[in-house]
Amino acid sequence: GGCRLVGIWERSSRSETLWGPLSQALGIACWTIGGIIAVGYLLGKGPWGALTAVGALAAVGLLVFKDPLLGLMASIQMRHSDAIRRGDWITMPSRGVDGEVIEVTLWSVRVLAYDRSTMTFPTYALISETFQNWRSMTTSTGRRMQLLLFFDVTTIMQLTEEERGALQERYGELTGDTNFALWRSYVEHLFDNSPWIDANASHLVRVRELVDGGLGVELYCFSRSAEWVEHEKMRSALMEHLLLTSRAFALRIRQKNI
Repeated sequence: GGCRLVGIWERSSRSETLWGPLSQALGIACWTIGGIIAVGYLLGKGPWGALTAVGALAAVGLLVFKDPLLGLMASIQMRHSDAIRRGDWITMPSRGVDGEVIEVTLWSVRVLAYDRSTMTFPTYALISETFQNWRSMTTSTGRRMQLLLFFDVTTIMQLTEEERGALQERYGELTGDTNFALWRSYVEHLFDNSPWIDANASHLVRVRELVDGGLGVELYCFSRSAEWVEHEKMRSALMEHLLLTSRAFALRIRQKNI
């Protein structure tokens, strides 16, 4: 009855990380104790006599059940720190793991990858190795977009009042005396008023070092959607818009010759 109850508990708690492995451990303990009592009565020594005999095999038992014990401790620690749940997307570079957690047992963790294949690794690896959990990203309001563009420095120039006025008439109030400064001012304005970008999240435009490929400009912001497909659409739309508007400011993007 006790073992059957453990099985029911496990099936009714599949959304939790700890309860499945814990119920498996209780099931093993339940059957082990039941077996010891049965053997004791069969030998006529009672349960305490059987327990005395089994004590001599404790070292062997610890060796045999090393992985389940380590897995149970890993499950308890992960549950206590809320480091992993079923449905979380995790990556573990040391084992090539990259996918969604679909099962956590005493012995192993199963992960569903992008290509719908499954990967399995020992549960104790969760506390002995480094893994990355993407849950906080998927539950947030947006995902990070970090772009790096390189501009030909020979296209950066001082603007006349007429050129500056024409750009401001087309793109709004901008600050700066060069086409490069006005373009950066426009991008900062875009970050605050774009349908693709979360204006409340951190965002910036910063000039990087000058290298052989040109003058680097890094754009850092967050999309308005954490959903993968929508995020990629917004990222693509932003990149296309930046490339097109840079031409309007007479800036040329540097590309390596192929």
